[in-house]
Order: sequence, then structure tokens, then C-alpha cells
Amino acid sequence: MEEPLNKLSWKHQYKTAVNNYWTKNFRDESENRSTLQFMNFNETQIGKPHLLWQIIGSSRIATGTYLLQSNISKFSNKQEDPTCPLCGLGDEDTIHLLTSCNMLHQEHKIHYSKLKEITIKYIGQSVWNNIFSNIEAITKLIVDASNYYYIFNSKTAVVDVAKVASDLCSTLHIKRIILKSEFSK
Repeated sequence: MEEPLNKLSWKHQYKTAVNNYWTKNFRDESENRSTLQFMNFNETQIGKPHLLWQIIGSSRIATGTYLLQSNISKFSNKQEDPTCPLCGLGDEDTIHLLTSCNMLHQEHKIHYSKLKEITIKYIGQSVWNNIFSNIEAITKLIVDASNYYYIFNSKTAVVDVAKVASDLCSTLHIKRIILKSEFSK
């Protein structure tokens, strides 16, 4: 006959089972959320904060709670125009804000070169050229660098890249607010 578990073993086994259940449930649910499309949840575990929350600058963008014109349009049943209020050249969505808006070009240029430089430092030019040749991949890198943990193979590298990306997001946010307030005068 098997001995019953002691109190600590039972608590550990129970906690592990509950965390595993909710981790799986969370990952399955997050895959179906369009607002979380740029986030990586493969390493996320219940009870442990995601790297994104340790580097807060891009968290609202990553979770889809940063209100962009495309979100406003979607939630108003298309009664509001999704066009970027800054440049007027395309729908203001995450990709547009982080990579394409002409009115934020100077900020993109400064921070993008820093982002590229630090990423290349860890992965090399040829890997950069292969993986980050499109704006969707670059957007994923900016929003959640842990999406590319498999190429960095180092938490330090991911954190360093995420810090630069967070600075970019913060700078874009500030510049966007300034420009929107100037346009509304």
C-alpha cells in the first residue's frame, strides 16, 4: 500500500496541476485574440510574469489596449475613420504606428537603427537579413522580443532588445500625443 502524500508534497502537486491547467488554457485562449497577435506566449507560465511586464513601454501596444484609429473604427462599427490622424496615408494600426507613419519617421529612424544595431550584435547581419526582411517580423520584434528567443538564445539579449523597443514605443507614444494635440488646435 502506498503512503499518503505529506502536506507539502500534496500542496506542491496541487499547485503544479492547477498552474499547468491554467497555463494551457491561457495559451489556447490567447491564440484566438487578434489584439494579442504580436505576443509570444510559448514561455508564459501562470504565476510568473511575462517579460513584457518587466519592460512596460510596449505593453499597451502588445495587449491591444493602446487606442489606435483602427481600433476606434472597429469598435464604432466603422462609423469612425481608421485612417491615421497624423499622416492620413493609411489605417492607423500597430504596424503603421511602429514602422510606417510618415509623421513619426524621425523617431522610427533613430530607434530603428538602435534596434537593428543591438539585434545584429546578438544574431549577426545575415540572420537579421533573413528574419527581419518584412515589417510584420519587425513589428513582432518591437512588440515582444521574446517572439525571437529561439534566435537570441539568451534572456539578456531579449531583455536588451526589448528595452530599445520599449524606448521606441514610449517615444512614438509621446510624439503621437504631441502631434495629435497640435492638429486639434
